[in-house]
Amino acid sequence: MESSRICAHEQEEVTLGGAGPSGSGDEAYRAWSLQRHRLEKLVAKLVPAVLGGHPSYVNTFLGNYRALATAQQVLDHLFQRYGCVLPVTEEDGGPLHQLKQAMASILGTWLFQYPDDFHQPPEFPCLKTVVAYVELSMPGSDLEQQAHLLLAQLEQLELPEADSDAPAPEPAGETPLGGAPAPALLPATAPEPEPEPEPEPEPEPEQRDALSCEAAASSLLSAVDPGPSSGPPSTLPETPPLKLSH
Repeated sequence: MESSRICAHEQEEVTLGGAGPSGSGDEAYRAWSLQRHRLEKLVAKLVPAVLGGHPSYVNTFLGNYRALATAQQVLDHLFQRYGCVLPVTEEDGGPLHQLKQAMASILGTWLFQYPDDFHQPPEFPCLKTVVAYVELSMPGSDLEQQAHLLLAQLEQLELPEADSDAPAPEPAGETPLGGAPAPALLPATAPEPEPEPEPEPEPEPEQRDALSCEAAASSLLSAVDPGPSSGPPSTLPETPPLKLSH
C-alpha cells in the first residue's frame, strides 16, 4: 500500500511542468530553474527506487519524462550524479556492485521498452553515450550486447532511405541536367552479305558456232600434225622395183 502511494506521488511529479524555459525575464528563468530542479530530483530517485524494490517508478518515469526534458538531458543528469562505475573487483552485494546492477536495470529497461528515444540519425548521440558508458563500466555484459545490437539495427534502418535518395539513372538519348545529351544505344546489326559475282553472258548462237568450229579445226590439226618429235625420223619401207616381162 505504501509502495502504491509513493509511485502515485512520484508519477504526479513526473507529469507536471512543461518542455523547457518559456517567456522572458525573471518568470521564464524561474520556470526553467524549477523544471531543472524537478528533473534532477526525479532522476536522483531512479537508482534508490530499483535498490528499494520499486521498479515501477522506473517505468513511470520513462513513460512521462518527455514532458520535462529530452533523453540527452536525462542521461546527462543520470551520469553526472552516479558517474562511471569502473569494473573493479568486488564481492557480490557490495555498494558498487549494487549501483552497477541498478544502472544496468534502468538502462536496459529504457533500451528495451523505448528504443525510439534513441533513434536520432545519423549520429545517434544518446545511444552512443550509453554504449560508451557500458563499455567502460560493464564490459562483456548483456547490457553492452543489447546496446550494440540496438545501434546496429537503427543504423541498418537508415541504409534503404539513403539508397532511395540517390538519383535514378537517366534514360538513354535524353539530355541530363547541365550536360550534353547521352548517346543512344543502337542495336547491333549483322554485316551485309557481299554481292555474288554476276555470271558471264553467254555468247550469241553465231559466235558459239564459230567457236565450236575453231575448236574442232584445232583438234583435227593437232591430230594430223602432232608437232616435231624428239626421235629420229621414220623411214618408209622401200618398195621393190617392178619387173617388166618381155
